[in-house]
Amino acid sequence: MMDFFRRLFLSLLCGLILIAGMAQSKNPAITVSGFVYDAQSGESLIGTTVVTEDSDVKGTVTDNSGFFSLSVILPATLRVSFVGYTPTVVNVSDNSHPIKINIEPAETTLEAVEISAEKFERETFNVSKLNIKQIENIPMLGGKTDIIKAAQLFPGIEATNEGSSLLIVRGGSPGENMYLFDRVPVTYVNHIGGFMSVFNSDIINGLNIYKGGFPAKYGGKLSSIVEITQKEGNKNEYKGSLSVGVTDLSFSVEGPGGLKNSSFIVTGRKTMIDFLFLGATAIAKKLEAQDFSLLYGFHDINAKYSWHPDPKNSFHINIYEGDDYMKHWVDQKYKEDKQKSSLTNIWGNILVSGSWNRVVSPKIFSSNTISYSRYRLKKTLSYKFTTPSDTMSFENQGKSILTDVSLRSDWKYSVCDKWKMEFGLNASYLQHQPNNYFSTVTDIFYQEKVNAFETSVYFDNNLKLFSFLDADLGVRLVGYFTDGYYHLAAEPRANINFRLNKDHTLNLSLMRVNQNSHLLFTTGAIMNNEVWVPAGKEIPVAASDQISAGWKGYFAKDMFSAEVNVFYKNQYNLTTYKDGYNNLIGDGNWREKLVSGGRGNSMGVELMFSKNHGDFTGSIGYTLSRTTRQFDELNEGKEYLYEYDRPHSLTLNFNYRLNSKWNFNILWVYQTGAPYTPIIGQQYAPFVLADGTIIYDEVYVYGDRNSARMRDYHRLDLGARYSYINKKGRKAEWNFSVYNAYFRKNAYYYFYSDRHAEDWNPSGYNPTKLYLQWFFPIIPTASYKVYF
Repeated sequence: MMDFFRRLFLSLLCGLILIAGMAQSKNPAITVSGFVYDAQSGESLIGTTVVTEDSDVKGTVTDNSGFFSLSVILPATLRVSFVGYTPTVVNVSDNSHPIKINIEPAETTLEAVEISAEKFERETFNVSKLNIKQIENIPMLGGKTDIIKAAQLFPGIEATNEGSSLLIVRGGSPGENMYLFDRVPVTYVNHIGGFMSVFNSDIINGLNIYKGGFPAKYGGKLSSIVEITQKEGNKNEYKGSLSVGVTDLSFSVEGPGGLKNSSFIVTGRKTMIDFLFLGATAIAKKLEAQDFSLLYGFHDINAKYSWHPDPKNSFHINIYEGDDYMKHWVDQKYKEDKQKSSLTNIWGNILVSGSWNRVVSPKIFSSNTISYSRYRLKKTLSYKFTTPSDTMSFENQGKSILTDVSLRSDWKYSVCDKWKMEFGLNASYLQHQPNNYFSTVTDIFYQEKVNAFETSVYFDNNLKLFSFLDADLGVRLVGYFTDGYYHLAAEPRANINFRLNKDHTLNLSLMRVNQNSHLLFTTGAIMNNEVWVPAGKEIPVAASDQISAGWKGYFAKDMFSAEVNVFYKNQYNLTTYKDGYNNLIGDGNWREKLVSGGRGNSMGVELMFSKNHGDFTGSIGYTLSRTTRQFDELNEGKEYLYEYDRPHSLTLNFNYRLNSKWNFNILWVYQTGAPYTPIIGQQYAPFVLADGTIIYDEVYVYGDRNSARMRDYHRLDLGARYSYINKKGRKAEWNFSVYNAYFRKNAYYYFYSDRHAEDWNPSGYNPTKLYLQWFFPIIPTASYKVYF
């Protein structure tokens, strides 16, 4: 398929460039460019529609920097519109400088934007988009906004488990998603084992998730690109907010940065449950219900400084730091003997980046970024036993570290009215330390460092052939180099749109992508166990081919929209644990615990229907899919259902704005139950004790891998937001939510036992039974936020 794809790609590219060149020679238009900002805060507005007001309407939308470039015939009149803002008309007489356009927020939410932004976007298919206003209306566990959980409402995007922020996109794994925070990769994106994401919504400007049809500038992961854009901060006045919820305390501060046309924003979060854990364990110990203590918490802080010294240049500095920490310890005393033991798990990210954006000319825009990021997982086990005459102690510590130093340069070139080009390069130095370990008991010490280099060059062409046909054709050339191993590959990309009329469009997209590292983790583990391992001689680079086709339509003057997508994806050279293993830290032969060369297959149909404007808005999303895996060393080499395969997934999300103060939301989610491996019997098996004695004990006999399913998953969430002006004249809001409103006991996992407390018969026979473990009952929560 790929050979045919390459020939088709080259033929189309040559033909379309020729046609675009002919169009350029006949078109007297020139290119104007500029930025669109919020007139009150100076914040860049992403996705703003900019169109010409003439008989031949042309349009575009602003990118993640608020930048636009549009071919017009001077003098020209531009109409600028964005949901929630007053439409603005701008007259343009020359293109000597970038245009700065400020638009005012509307006093009330606009019922509609006259021309939908999506009709002028390049990548409208295979992309799920959310702005912060949409995210804030979705009820969330804990009463706090979470952008990653909000993304799970779209077809083709699901959570690994209930309450989790880990994403499964079109049958991929959690480690196949690239998270870009202002164009910088973030390795670990979850708090509380996936319960919350690390992205503080106070600093978020917008979110795009590419499920397929990646533009050529993106790669490195097989399943999705999660593009998160941060705010720059208010350029005109100092502002802030403070929010208190059940789970955490958060704040934000923003304002002018001291230099002319500069701004900053700082946000932070800290858990409130640390002291609840300590208090609960103290009470339990006093009641002799347990003999251990447990502490969990997290924090994160974001900071961004932006400076626009002139209309053509802007500079940005980003800093992120966040950690989770969980500690379990026992402190016992018996007469004069003392025993202390503890297990500590710490994990998190550090990220620092600097970027320079420049309007080189009305036709050329560049963005350059240098970044440093580090993900660190550390586990420490310590033990000390003291008697009046002696002391015995030991400590084991394991660490896994991934360091990434990257340089990225992206360029946009408007060749002519019908041809826009994007090109650039990326170079990364990666240091993997998957298995650093020492033990004072055995004097074992491992410190393995694997250095690798990743490079990529890309070219992407957006060509408008006719009024009804346009195409994005590109290629990404990638190289991966590590100790004694290298991998070179070409990743062709094609995205073709055929407009049936002004309201209905068909799409065909194809892509290949490679991934040079593999994520290994233990499903359902309380403590973090995520380890990234690099590709090399024994672990090949993974790859994926995906083809998708879709239709999108608008109805009743854009009041309603609908979309249908079908996709087919093959994955190659996947890596996972062998049967019986779930951790590699502490083993010098950790590669022997892994199995590589796996294949994955996923296919499905996605449907989305939305009501876009008015007091009542909402969406219905449905996915029908099937996902499988096959490894020669697992399940006797037979293909099996992937552990996250869910054939049916349905989401209903409705929002009602009662008035300027009250907003209500209802969310219902349904999914087919996840697969699990059943027990089909028991048998006696011999075990050899330390003294050589052979004993026999019952062991389980398992059926085919993932050949049974848990019961179906569904829940109802309710949310309400009350916004008002408090007695001190400050804007404030209460967020109320009810998670799992009808108390559905959804399965987190199944387990077999003959000693379960509910059925235990100490004096008789106890047959092995299947049990369901659930964690989330009905959970009402509230949070309060005040702005200053």
